[in-house]
Amino acid sequence: MLTICPLCFAVCKDHVPASPYWKCGNCAVWFQDPAPPKKYHGEHEAAPELMSDGDKAVNDNLAGWLFDNVMKGTAGPTLDVGAAYPYLASRLHVRGCDAWAIEGDEKIHEYGKSLGLGTGREAWRTIAADFENDELIFDDRGMTFDLITCIHSAEHFYRPLDAFRKLRKLVAKNGRLFIRMPDHNVPGIERDMTPGHYSIHGFVHTLSSVLECCAQTGTFVVESYQQMQPGQADLILAPI
Repeated sequence: MLTICPLCFAVCKDHVPASPYWKCGNCAVWFQDPAPPKKYHGEHEAAPELMSDGDKAVNDNLAGWLFDNVMKGTAGPTLDVGAAYPYLASRLHVRGCDAWAIEGDEKIHEYGKSLGLGTGREAWRTIAADFENDELIFDDRGMTFDLITCIHSAEHFYRPLDAFRKLRKLVAKNGRLFIRMPDHNVPGIERDMTPGHYSIHGFVHTLSSVLECCAQTGTFVVESYQQMQPGQADLILAPI
């Protein structure tokens, strides 16, 4: 039976050595076929609420950078996709943004309240839903966002092309999509080549596979791409 790339539909013949990933020779994505059972958290990961002070500082600095450089210092609606612990959303919230976060685990509501994301009706700023598979309340409200962030969540999308189409519907005309992801072309990717990561990462992307997602769906253009060691990259995508 042929193994077909789920992004560009090329026939794939090679595996990434000592891993469960197939390697596409056309768009360079790594993917598992069959995909692992979907999990929101790996057994190797600490509980979300145990985020270290160092990681909180990283999130606060990222929120400040996104607000100043991507949102140009203008507060607006934001959405963090796959926010196990919605600390980044809370840091955008304190900068005046109408900050939303979505995660499959119901605990996100509890975490959101503890971080000041709102109570009562405003608790909808945290949404317990599977971004890929659940209908979202935004469809009924006609909401769009000036900034959507996917911080180490894009590699969890089981159907990346469908996810890109959904993301495009939610990004405002002049908004931006920010992705921070493992990137197998960046030195240090070995950090993510472990059984724990294999159990939750159906894909490992790089710039060319993100470009393929954009081209196949006609949704975004890559505005910037920056590699960061160990083994990850930041991308800013502008909607078409």
